[in-house]
Amino acid sequence: MAKFDTSGDGCIDMNEFKQLYTSEKSKRDIGVTFSKAVKAREGVNTLGGTSQASVEGTTHTVREAETVAFSQWINSNLKDDTDCQPLLPVNSENNELFEKTKNGIILCKLINKSAPATIDERTINKTNLSVYRRHENLTLAINSAQSIGCSTVNIGPDDLDLGKPHLVLGLLWQIIRIGLLSDINLAHHPGLIHLLEEGETLEDLQKLTPEQILLRWVNYHLKRAGTNTRIKNFSEDIKDSEAYTYLLHQIAPRENGVDLSPLGISDRHQRAEAMLREANKIGCRSFVGPSDVVEGNAKLNLAFVANLFNNYPALEGVDENVELNIHEETREEKSKRL
Repeated sequence: MAKFDTSGDGCIDMNEFKQLYTSEKSKRDIGVTFSKAVKAREGVNTLGGTSQASVEGTTHTVREAETVAFSQWINSNLKDDTDCQPLLPVNSENNELFEKTKNGIILCKLINKSAPATIDERTINKTNLSVYRRHENLTLAINSAQSIGCSTVNIGPDDLDLGKPHLVLGLLWQIIRIGLLSDINLAHHPGLIHLLEEGETLEDLQKLTPEQILLRWVNYHLKRAGTNTRIKNFSEDIKDSEAYTYLLHQIAPRENGVDLSPLGISDRHQRAEAMLREANKIGCRSFVGPSDVVEGNAKLNLAFVANLFNNYPALEGVDENVELNIHEETREEKSKRL
């Protein structure tokens, strides 16, 4: 009380009482105390609502890690495309990604990378890119993305032309994800039969989602590596880099010299960096940085593992006497499963 008696007369006047009341209220106000307790997340940009449909006050979070990962993936996968070369490389350290995707060319090309021949490239406007011609490209990209299984609700050409980060990243992730996961099936990898568990049939395996197959694939190799480590997700269970270190050592060709040395590092961040250097020996340091591993970014870690599988499945062959009655999925069936 004494500190609010600014006049020193031993009494509290109305102004002094208001100060006392405000001070005590702030200590007990859940809104104030909660906002102080919540720390700002590193690597996340918070944006005000930018959609016409947004309610005032809506915010969107954009992970810087995803901006970096998708930019690098575009650079590596479209670098040989002559139509994209004027737009590449996309600087992954700033917001250049949202500027470079505004004319629709990169989006259309990436869709064809993920699902070949989806777009007749003669229909893509590549010169004299006025607002109208950009919108034609963006409309083509949105409709084509939808046709391969992407959800494009509330995404219009205006949104992409304005470079709205949360919508651009959301669409890019769906396109990239489809490309990464579309061939993770028995038709393309008969060796997946070795992931069958006791009592299961091929039909059971074909019902699994690509994420479930990848989890089994990782655990299959962990078992073969002789470790008791197993994972059930691509978030919490991979944070210590142990499963990744064993997996890389197991699937990498011996001549690449991938080893288990990261296991000798106690600091998680340093271990993750060492593990990624091993991944780089086989050209698979994509999508994740050390922080994405340590923080358990499920989206980017799924992409990292899918890329490993697509490049080095390291599955045993199938006995030619074993008859596999594998149903080749249609695009519609594949989009539902993905």
